Amino acid sequence: MRFLLALLLLPLAACGDDGAASAPSDCTEVVDAKVTLVAKNIQWDDDCFVVEAGTTVSFTVDLQDTDAKHDLQVSGQGRREKTELESGPKLQYLDFEFGPPGYYQFVCTLHANMEGDIFAE
Repeated sequence: MRFLLALLLLPLAACGDDGAASAPSDCTEVVDAKVTLVAKNIQWDDDCFVVEAGTTVSFTVDLQDTDAKHDLQVSGQGRREKTELESGPKLQYLDFEFGPPGYYQFVCTLHANMEGDIFAE
């Protein structure tokens, strides 16, 4: 039975991500191509953004945890940019150019729970 179920699900898995995902309704819309992310208590203060495809967004990372290091890595559509691992209090800056419409992600590379989604539309 499991084998049959696996065969039925195989075509769905093969489809993959075509980069045309649409944002959930509760994502924060990026205004003026600027985002401020706060890292506090080993979590981000927001986990979903919608940006205009083809724009460069300036991220300000407000590191408030004094006893933990964080960084910001933004990736998607074959690109990846990141800041240095540092503890707070400190501000970091990262510019990321969003290309074609699709799905992108942001993450702190040390803390798996500090991740979020970015949808370029």
